[in-house]
Amino acid sequence: AQYFHCYENDFLHRQTAVDGFAQVHNAVHQLTHGINEEYKYDAKGRRVKDSTTRFIYDKFDRLIIAEQGDTTWTYTYDAFNRKMTRTFSGETIHYLYNGHEDIGSYRNKKCIDLKILSSTERSLPIAIELMDQQYTPLISSQGHIVGLVEMENGNLANLSPLTMFGKDLVEKPFSPWRFCGKRHEAAMLGIIDFGFRFYHPRSAQWLSPDPLGESAGPNLYAYVKNSPVCHIDRYGLMMGDSSIGQGYRNSYSSGLQNGPGSSRIQEISYNNNFEWQHSAYVDADGSRIENYWDYSRVYDLSAYGLPELPGGREIGFINGINNCYHGSLESVQYLSALSGGYNIHSVYNATHGIGTDLKECCYGLSYIATEPVRHLHRMWDGFFDKNDSQATYLMICHSQGAIHVRNGLLDYPEERSSRMYVIGIAPAGYIYPESCKDVWHYCASPYRDFIPLFDRAGARRSKETTVQLNSHPKAGWIDHPFASPTYRDVLFEHIDKYIETGAIR
Repeated sequence: AQYFHCYENDFLHRQTAVDGFAQVHNAVHQLTHGINEEYKYDAKGRRVKDSTTRFIYDKFDRLIIAEQGDTTWTYTYDAFNRKMTRTFSGETIHYLYNGHEDIGSYRNKKCIDLKILSSTERSLPIAIELMDQQYTPLISSQGHIVGLVEMENGNLANLSPLTMFGKDLVEKPFSPWRFCGKRHEAAMLGIIDFGFRFYHPRSAQWLSPDPLGESAGPNLYAYVKNSPVCHIDRYGLMMGDSSIGQGYRNSYSSGLQNGPGSSRIQEISYNNNFEWQHSAYVDADGSRIENYWDYSRVYDLSAYGLPELPGGREIGFINGINNCYHGSLESVQYLSALSGGYNIHSVYNATHGIGTDLKECCYGLSYIATEPVRHLHRMWDGFFDKNDSQATYLMICHSQGAIHVRNGLLDYPEERSSRMYVIGIAPAGYIYPESCKDVWHYCASPYRDFIPLFDRAGARRSKETTVQLNSHPKAGWIDHPFASPTYRDVLFEHIDKYIETGAIR
């Protein structure tokens, strides 16, 4: 299908006119008057109303209700912001995921649709099944699904072209996944679910502001700075190049794969006020404890009378999300027991509730460091300042802690980082081998722990330094805890080797 539109934009990436029709934005870049449309927003910057639809959100800015007259759609989510169900006209649809990628849905135990992802480009499908019929998707150069071919006979089943901003150009497209390979909601709603935000192609804006704040610029609503031919946003978090094979790697965690076995080191920026900005504790169910105000800090076990490691060596640790101080302390005491009773130094990565902790993970995966990274530098400096130039350091990190360690190493003097060994347990981010002396990542099967899938580009980049372990028979079904028996032996072996030789293998 051919179409023609003329878009005019200003330097703040606001779409000021479409086909000569002016559009009006307010001071915070929200589109208030589009073409024959008026939009309303709440105090948190979320779109709550247009001419036909009212939108209602929860405390985590997730869309939970969309209303059009007497018609209502309701949504539920898990702790990782993944949409779990949609209920409409009394029927509930459940959704399936591979990491954060929506791969299918079912109703009443019957599959509605299923997307089979490529083993190399894991955001791009190689097959789609719709109600027991199998298709091969036609994918545009920007990664949009623009048609389906019947696998059985090779006939073209459907073409579903899109405008550059994602509006459908046909009335009844077959595939539910189209623009950027993302699921389009009901045609009446006209919105697309990107995972962390809903996108409205008619206005070319997100329904809610950028969860990463102004790290990508002052306009929190424009889709990829109004450059959809050159860029793509995989999850509603970050802009990347639109070329297949590179842009799909870049969007969620800034990609970084330049070729087999190669990577390009990223620069780190800092948000030094994240904990101050999130002093309330927000739980997974949306409940709040105002002025909770726990904070990250450096501590060790010297108060327990434990000796330092011999030979001018030291073991450091940082915990993952949703750990109170006592949870972090238990992990440090566990490591001390594995070491034979030596002092372990640690950064307590303070929790502010699962919702806020996940937001901090998004910052970290986008190479925006928060307070725990500063504390890691302080802890490492304390060791290197008092030891000779040959001394080595063993850093052990769990879950989100691996994101902080990755960012900390990327902004640490090479003379010191080149003497650091790193062990990542169930990592939510992957350490660059170039940023340290040596590194190993350990994870369980993705069926038992999907957290290591968060940093997909990092996982691809780190295949040679990642070991998938078989879960221990006594491990929980969700095999993510740091003290899981699955990881005990490898931790003991590396710690024992480090104490004996100053290396980890």
